[in-house]
Amino acid sequence: QLRFTHNDTATGTPFIINVTGEGIINTPLIDVRETTLTGPVVNSGDPATVGGGRDLGSIDVTQGATTPITIFVINNGTIDLNLGTPTLAGPNAGSFVLNTTGMNTTVLPTENTSFQVSFDPNLGGIKDAQIEFTQDDPSKPTPFVIPVRGTAVDPNGVQITTTVLPAGSTGQVYTPTQLQAINGTAPYTWSVYSGTIPAGLNLSAGGLLDGTPTGFGGSFSAMIRVTDNNGATHERQYNIVIAGSLVGSGRAKSNACAAQDGSNIPYAILAIIAALAAITTKRKRTA
Repeated sequence: QLRFTHNDTATGTPFIINVTGEGIINTPLIDVRETTLTGPVVNSGDPATVGGGRDLGSIDVTQGATTPITIFVINNGTIDLNLGTPTLAGPNAGSFVLNTTGMNTTVLPTENTSFQVSFDPNLGGIKDAQIEFTQDDPSKPTPFVIPVRGTAVDPNGVQITTTVLPAGSTGQVYTPTQLQAINGTAPYTWSVYSGTIPAGLNLSAGGLLDGTPTGFGGSFSAMIRVTDNNGATHERQYNIVIAGSLVGSGRAKSNACAAQDGSNIPYAILAIIAALAAITTKRKRTA
């Protein structure tokens, strides 16, 4: 409000003038979407999930490239968004193909541009790569990173033949298990591609799973990868069950919890708990 006094007796004083305005952030604002202009938002570094919009699916290595997916870049800001030309990086960049034909490196406010990526592997296995490009939205990282994935199928390539992994128990030596594979070109190298094997176990590069499980036990899911001498891979999902060894000899009453003579809880600890409870009760009374 603008206010000023005056001496016109026919009009109230001070005289008030209401004003308003809208502040605008004068910057480009990048918005990246997968598949369509209204598809899922892609934040820089978001992993490509199995079956998601940036998973280009499975294809035989002899079939050529997959149908491409489109990545849209939208400028929701108030000034031009400047982009660098996208490039492929990552461990399997050579298995993907970028098409930037028609892409604009300057995107006007409220406008958009796009590029495409397809999957064209020549070796079997799950392939991971990422698309990178620079951009000048100060609120987002540069280069902007878009992970992509695909699965290459090669019936004549290396294949894991071990179907299951044995169960185990915490504190007990795990049955040493040598994972097996066929085809491809030896020697093979083994690794954990994703997930977790139980603590205390080790998977050697030669494919031997051994060790002594630790912790509380449970069910552990891990995808194991074998890589042959040519760089082809094959992955297989396993579930390893480890039985826990925490066993108590106390009995629980139906209406309360009681420590019996065979309890695993030392009486010294019970005494400390009782003493702390007494101190707390005394403080409440004095308060």
